[in-house]
Amino acid sequence: MSEPGSNGTALALSDKQIRTRLEVAKQPGYGLEEASSAQLNLIYLLCQRYRLDPLFHITLFRGRPWVTIDGRIELAKRHPEYRGFRTRPLTKDEKVAWDYRPDDLVVECTISTNSWGDITSRGKVTAQERQKNTPVGSNPQEMAEKRAIARAARLAFGQSAYLDEDEAEQEQHDPQRQAQLAKRYDEIYGEESEADLLDQVEADRQKREEGLK
Repeated sequence: MSEPGSNGTALALSDKQIRTRLEVAKQPGYGLEEASSAQLNLIYLLCQRYRLDPLFHITLFRGRPWVTIDGRIELAKRHPEYRGFRTRPLTKDEKVAWDYRPDDLVVECTISTNSWGDITSRGKVTAQERQKNTPVGSNPQEMAEKRAIARAARLAFGQSAYLDEDEAEQEQHDPQRQAQLAKRYDEIYGEESEADLLDQVEADRQKREEGLK
């Protein structure tokens, strides 16, 4: 179980430290090795606004920025209600009781709060997903746990990453869509201010939550 929350204390990184960590994150073996300049600038702005660490808390998935599970927990710790979390795999009998398939890998996450008690949600990886050459297929246990934590965090605190892993994995690789995203990054950076860019990112996130995009 994790340590209790930090009562709203945000990570204290200066702009210089964020930029330095971005340079490290661009190196091979880190999540931003393939990021374009526009995407790195976007991640810098998001880290600056939400006081996240680009080495651990935010990265790219299929061309879009999304908050990692470490980032979610960092944000959760700032909430005054947060008291910690724990995860565990469901047993075979529990999977049957919840009407999961026997070959589903299902992890349950429980977030403890001061006033609302324990809030629980589950994340799964299907047998079909485990056969794919994707992060889900390579690390199914970790990905099921991440999905469980993400969903429990949303239930507890209304948090949402800019693109959740489980949502991203359900999207098919679409070169046309990726070209549209790249064009949009160029348009945003060429015509809009930093504030406009962040407002647009937030609007996109809300549309995805509401099923409008």
